[in-house]
Amino acid sequence: MNYRESRSFISDASKYGSVLSLDAMTKLMERLDNVQDSYPVIHVAGTNGKGSVSAFLYSVLQEAGYRVGRYNSPALFCYRERWSVSGEMITRDEFASCTDLAAKAAADMVSEGLPHPTVFEIETAVAFVWFARKNVDIAIIEVGMGGDRDATNVISKPLLSVITSIGMDHCEYLGKTVSEIAARKAGIIKKDCPVVSALQENAASEVIERFCDEAGVPLITADPKEAEILEEGYLFQRFRLDNKEYRIGLSGVHQIQNAVLAVRAAEILRGREFMISEEALKRGLEKTRWNGRFETIMSEPLFIIDGAHNPPAAHALAESLVKYFPEKAGHFIFIIGMFRDKDYHEVLRLTCHLADRIYTIETPGNRRACPAEKLCEAAALYVHGGSVEAMKSIEDAVRSSLKTASPDDVIVCFGSLSFLASVKRIIETEHY
Repeated sequence: MNYRESRSFISDASKYGSVLSLDAMTKLMERLDNVQDSYPVIHVAGTNGKGSVSAFLYSVLQEAGYRVGRYNSPALFCYRERWSVSGEMITRDEFASCTDLAAKAAADMVSEGLPHPTVFEIETAVAFVWFARKNVDIAIIEVGMGGDRDATNVISKPLLSVITSIGMDHCEYLGKTVSEIAARKAGIIKKDCPVVSALQENAASEVIERFCDEAGVPLITADPKEAEILEEGYLFQRFRLDNKEYRIGLSGVHQIQNAVLAVRAAEILRGREFMISEEALKRGLEKTRWNGRFETIMSEPLFIIDGAHNPPAAHALAESLVKYFPEKAGHFIFIIGMFRDKDYHEVLRLTCHLADRIYTIETPGNRRACPAEKLCEAAALYVHGGSVEAMKSIEDAVRSSLKTASPDDVIVCFGSLSFLASVKRIIETEHY
């Protein structure tokens, strides 16, 4: 199987839909010798912050000299970027070879009358197999959705479980309340595996505490209030924690919370025989980069992209904009694209009052995309006296925003991560 054939195989598997169950994944990994249990794993679940916390830990462990695997989603610029080892994404040949193994195992399952694995199950199996082949010292595995029934939860003995901020998202699959969603996320908690969690609202924290008590494992809560903020800005931030100063290059008010969570996770890893010096911890945090998360891609006018696609992320985005640019409140320029199955009305309610010009787009190539006209109608309900316009394409939205912006304006493009890469490419290729 070559790379083209491997991508075609995965595309064809989309007809099997999305199944929140470990049954097929368990059978698939049995045929692949359960390689997911052959190396230490940090398992990361949560609603928001999974990518940032994973990125922090990935960078810190590399600075400490370890060979680190990372599996995350969604991809922003390249499909294969979701699989990486020590800063290098999986090659086309490696991907094809690992997919070929998974395909043969899937064929065996079907011949025995078992369900064919889904796309995410196959992709997760590729990660597990590739990390074993690369002989990683440790792997960071992000949950796709939920936790207990997610394909990644086939890991039987994780070294550490990390739970980031929990909020309302994927409600049609995970539950209608924070408690119900937290129970799904807490499903990654297992015996003999310590848990570090972000500071949660009471409904979520009570669930996590109960799961930890039932498993008999320690719970460490990373409280961002323990950090003294020394400097905040859209280019970098500094904070003091336990009398030690740290600097991070990720912007957004929530990123200090994510960094504190990563620091607490690193402290647990130290207690589990991973040698992480204070210097490696500081370098790793400062060197961390994570595309599409309050990322500045242009300076005049300032152009920021952010994957705020659910209410908690939208709240954090709005808070960051007001904190970093208080004089611009009510005068930002927004480009917004959302999926129709997200709570886009709440996202718009939390953000649109900050803008006086809004361009809506339909994210291309996705059946879940909310039409630009529908998003425009919804945004008009929440904007305070500004203009809202539905655009025919991402290119039109970017060009219109730049044409009307003055050098000291701030353009913010947010919503689904699926179109942020296109925005960045337009800025780069058209040499704005």
